Amino acid sequence: MNILTKICVVFLVVTSLVAAVVFINLATVPQNWRDKYNREEKAHSLLKAKSQGQDEINSQLSSDLNNLRKSLAEQKTKAQAQQAMLIADKGRLNLVIADLNRKLAASATTPRDAGKAATEYLYKQQQALKAAWDAESKAKLKMIELESQLLAEQAKNKRLEKALRVTQEKAQSQKDMITRLNDRLGELEVLKESKPGQTLSAPLPAIKLTGTISDVDDNLASVNIGSAQGLKAGMKLIVYRGDQFVGHLKIETVGASESAGVIVNRRLAPQRGDKVTSSLAN
Repeated sequence: MNILTKICVVFLVVTSLVAAVVFINLATVPQNWRDKYNREEKAHSLLKAKSQGQDEINSQLSSDLNNLRKSLAEQKTKAQAQQAMLIADKGRLNLVIADLNRKLAASATTPRDAGKAATEYLYKQQQALKAAWDAESKAKLKMIELESQLLAEQAKNKRLEKALRVTQEKAQSQKDMITRLNDRLGELEVLKESKPGQTLSAPLPAIKLTGTISDVDDNLASVNIGSAQGLKAGMKLIVYRGDQFVGHLKIETVGASESAGVIVNRRLAPQRGDKVTSSLAN
């Protein structure tokens, strides 16, 4: 074996060792940042669609509230007009009643021998007085009914205003969550260009957390617990159904009472109603 052959053999051995190290490094990369970035982007799209739906509901509630206020103003104007008419009718009825009382008092001094004509006149006056009292009673009942309707409409208006406030708060929460998700996507863009071997340890909750999955879209899921219960971004929750292990939920975005994340270590397809916990220990 000459010198040139020995040099070629040594070169081939060194090249094989370098290639083996490169292939082993590529085969043992623990994280696919591109796949995680795609999941984050999908979660962002899902939350953005939910936020747009909340905006549409908010706009519809505002329109309904304005229409209701306009209707209440019209009904109030009509009720005030009817009330003024009833007050005027009551004044006229009081005048009629006073006139009838005066005539009855005058007829009481009429001699008994006035005969049948006086008796008929008295009967007619009593009938007119009864009709006046009946008209006044109906007017009072009508006024009470109008006041009840006005109170019912005012209560409905308050309920709509409360629903509008709740919807606006929920829409704002969704917008905040989208903002945090955008920030997270930016971090992933930077992280994607860094070394694939770098990993971040998940923070541990101070107390045991339990909750329920409220919505699922493929490997994306949202739960009904948030920062108010001590949940933080990056935490991993155990997802289970009965005595079956479903997978882990990696929390990415956290709201006050709702959070969202990605299902990892999946064993079963996640479903709405699955339970989550930070620890299986009692």
